[in-house]
Amino acid sequence: SGFRLEHATYWNMTMLPAIAAIRWISRKNAHQPAVRSDLRPVWPPLNRSLAMLTQFELRLSRHLALPFGTSLFATARK
Repeated sequence: SGFRLEHATYWNMTMLPAIAAIRWISRKNAHQPAVRSDLRPVWPPLNRSLAMLTQFELRLSRHLALPFGTSLFATARK
């Protein structure tokens, strides 16, 4: 395709254990007949802490290729 990979990294490395646990629990409860959204307001102090954690991970990912996470990001040049 003519693209040259410049940088590839994962995202949500620091929150992967919590995200995996929540997804595993939600799949175990998937047999419930009513489908509901799992989006709920987050306690503001927890939200600030998570925002700081993701900002740290973003700064880190600019310099290091994170080895695992929930999403893969890549930049390439043609």
